[in-house]
Amino acid sequence: MSPPHSKRDVLRFLLDQGQTVRITLDARYAGVVLPARFLAAPQLMLEIGRNMIPPIPDLDIEGDAVRCTLSFAKQPFHCTMPWGSIWSLIGKRDGRGYHWVEDMPAEMVAIPQPPPPPRMPVSLRALPAEPVEPDEAPAPEVHPAPAEAAEAPAPAAALAEAAEPAAAAEASPPPRDEPEAPAEGKKKRALPSYLRVVK
Repeated sequence: MSPPHSKRDVLRFLLDQGQTVRITLDARYAGVVLPARFLAAPQLMLEIGRNMIPPIPDLDIEGDAVRCTLSFAKQPFHCTMPWGSIWSLIGKRDGRGYHWVEDMPAEMVAIPQPPPPPRMPVSLRALPAEPVEPDEAPAPEVHPAPAEAAEAPAPAAALAEAAEPAAAAEASPPPRDEPEAPAEGKKKRALPSYLRVVK
């Protein structure tokens, strides 16, 4: 709730709703009257209300302190709690109330608060897959090329042999249509009369 400015008004509001109120106080504060075993506590929580069992018939919140008779280990004790010693008033039924941080003991303010819980639970399905570490990464697959495509380089001797016929072919003259000249020692055959050329 949005509390009024006065601690008395906050306590009155909660009591008028019929709630049991949890009072948190610094028991070391001057003017606090409680059983001796509680007087060294910087954070002491007590509960008061108008409909409690056993009842608190002498509850008084109108002066400079909250005064009432409370039971400790089934022994009644008349308590005095000055307003300056009280730093939290919370309704037990609905958890509404107020904290006065300026009145909190220094050692309570220095206590780190736990981080708030996440608003929504994390779904395991939404988490990314575990990354593969470099040492665990699978080796790439190697596929050999087909035998037809993998042509081994020809040895140097085979290249030389292939080059020699080509060189010989270039050195030999192309064939001629004219008849070859007769070799020496052979007689020239006489042409027939009808093929003789008359000059």
